[in-house]
Amino acid sequence: MGKIYRINDEQILKVFNDITPEELQKQKSSAVEVFKAMVPTAISFETVRVGDRYGIIYEFLNATSVGKALADQPDKVQEFGEKMGMLLKELHGASMEGRALEYMNDRVNTWIDRIENKFIKEKDARILREIVKAIPRGNCLLHCDFHEGNVMIHNGEYLLIDIDEVCIGHPLYDLTYHYINHEFLAKTPELLLQSTGLPPDLAKQSARITRKTYFGAVDKKTEILYKDLMTGFVPFLMVMNLGRLGDKAEYLDKRSLSMILHEFLPLLRLQKDKFILDLGYLKQLPGDQAGI
Repeated sequence: MGKIYRINDEQILKVFNDITPEELQKQKSSAVEVFKAMVPTAISFETVRVGDRYGIIYEFLNATSVGKALADQPDKVQEFGEKMGMLLKELHGASMEGRALEYMNDRVNTWIDRIENKFIKEKDARILREIVKAIPRGNCLLHCDFHEGNVMIHNGEYLLIDIDEVCIGHPLYDLTYHYINHEFLAKTPELLLQSTGLPPDLAKQSARITRKTYFGAVDKKTEILYKDLMTGFVPFLMVMNLGRLGDKAEYLDKRSLSMILHEFLPLLRLQKDKFILDLGYLKQLPGDQAGI
């Protein structure tokens, strides 16, 4: 996404590789909304121009990521995993009433518009929109890239970073992204290490503790439903990654693009009806469980 520069002992500068002034201001506004919602994160100060690129100045955290701390102390995986689960629960429980943030379902529909008649045909775009329509709109604060590499430990407090894509929506999005980040990236250890700072076995163990902690006292039937939904949601989000990347999707390597279009997209077609049916069961749950 960009590069990080340390300005002094109190501030860093994140310079984005490819962002418009309008998108930059949107990200800055989102960071302010997250801070107002009392979510533990680094403070954002101001937007700046650096040559022909743009960036945001953030509070410098003299801290280490959960990924690095866990990699150094693998025997504490239970402790770190539980802390991550509690943080994700806190994030989704933040009051977002009146917050000026984009809804995830609206964002995803924009992604579909980007790839229709470019990467996918109109009939597949209709399938994608059917799925989005079936997903409860939700009112949770979503990070959209929650993992050990994006959580810092600062004076004993766990703080979220890389909040560029925060929005409002149903927790199923965050839970499935978390599942993908650990279960799927584990098949590519170098990417997993780059992302979370962890080797495959430790990443999977940490993630499973995180999810177990997150679901907490939720009844077993509901937890199983969510696990089925996360599995079913994977092909959808993998296809949507093309829309998430925007123009950069054109530069994906042939292997990744082929996997998305010739493996995940056909799987999505096959699973669509069952997935939408399961989403219907989700809507029948009591309010606190439907939105976890």
